[in-house]
This record gives sequence, C-alpha cells and structure tokens, in this order.
Amino acid sequence: MGPITIDSSTGAISIGSDAVAQPVRIGTGAAARVITIGNAASASMALDAGVGAFTLLTDTTCDLDSGTAMSLNSSAGAINIGNDAIAQAINIGTGAAARTITIGNVTTTTAVVINSGTGGIDAPLATPITHSTGFLVPCYSTGVHQAITGPGAAVLTASYTRWTTTGADAGTLAAPGTAVPPGFIKTITLISDGGDLTLTVTGLAAANDVWVFSELGQALSLMAINATTWIVIDTQGGDTTVDTMPTFA
Repeated sequence: MGPITIDSSTGAISIGSDAVAQPVRIGTGAAARVITIGNAASASMALDAGVGAFTLLTDTTCDLDSGTAMSLNSSAGAINIGNDAIAQAINIGTGAAARTITIGNVTTTTAVVINSGTGGIDAPLATPITHSTGFLVPCYSTGVHQAITGPGAAVLTASYTRWTTTGADAGTLAAPGTAVPPGFIKTITLISDGGDLTLTVTGLAAANDVWVFSELGQALSLMAINATTWIVIDTQGGDTTVDTMPTFA
C-alpha cells in the first residue's frame, strides 16, 4: 500500500477533535517508524495533557534545543531534574562556552542547599568567589596535603601543611601571589615535635609575621585577602596543653 496523505487548503485538519473520551493513537504499531510532527517553518506547536500526566520516553538520546530562551516551570509542584535513583551524571552548563550560571535568588526566605555523599564537593577556581556584599568565600585546594620534615617552605598548592621538626627548625610561607584566589585557606600544623618551629609568613603585618610552634598539635590557619596579604583566622592549641596556641615572636 502506498502513502496516505490528508491535506486541507482552506481549514484545519482535525483528528479526535470531538468530545468522545477515546484514545488517539499515532504510530503505536510495533514497527521501527520515523514519526514526524511539524516542520521548520511551523509557527508554533502546543502539547496539552490537561489534568492528566505527560510522559516522554526514549531508549536512546533525547535532545531539547531551542533557538531562543527555554523555560521549565511548574505552577503547583517541585521541578525535578535527576530525581530518580539511577547513578548517572548530571551536567549543567558544562559546554565549552563563556556562560553565566545562576542558581537561586535573593527573594525573602529563598534557600540554596548543596548536599554531597562520600564523593565530596570539588570546586576548582579560575577566579575568586565573593559574596554579593563583598565578603570572601573560603576555598581550599583539591590536592593532597604537604608534609615537611625539618626546615622548609610551605607551598601554596596545598591547603594543609603537616610539619615534623627535627630541632629548632625555621620555616617560611610566601605571600599568596596571583595564583592563589582571595579566600584561599592555608593551615600549618605541627604533627611531630622534635623542637620548636619558627615560621616566617610573608604577607602578614610585621608585628605578627613570625610564629613559633612549640607543642605537638599546634596549628595556624590563614586566609588570603589578595595577592600580597594573609590574615590569621584561627589558631589551635597543642595536644598536651590545649590552650597553648602557637605564638608570634
């Protein structure tokens, strides 16, 4: 049997347009069909499910693409993306284009919740994150910690430096530099006490740029404000005397 064509030159073509509650089926036979609705010159297309559900299923790729804005909205319920229990990645804004990606808004009680399991949250930064009111957002490196034994220099490529002293050792930490974003956190901890560690920090005020670690467990945490400046955000006491913090010389 050849093709069947239904056309109208002066009015609408209607299928199932009466008020009888019976299904309308198009291309439901168990055959490998290409089903085409509409064309590139179409002015618009409307799909209306009324009070029933609308389901779109595909065994392979499903692409939704628009020449202008695309909106997903709900007037009476949550908008869910990836809310089933299938362990597949969800990519948002990952195309290699200069995009502005916006999540949330500042209306009244709007909240943003980010949850992570044991995989953690990885947020590598090309530029700093700042709060809209100007506050810095803390950030950390994704690399492993640095371990130093004896004299040495703490690196800026690791957020954590674990120091083992072998005597009266001298250590240094450079200014943040342009490779470290504002908000970067650096923590130095004395993990084995073979003697005092005297740490000189470039980028701290002259009055407190030299710190002495004299007890196991003492720690110093700094935040980069800009390329030339650190500020002290926390100190931790030793394992034996918890209220004995590292002191500045």
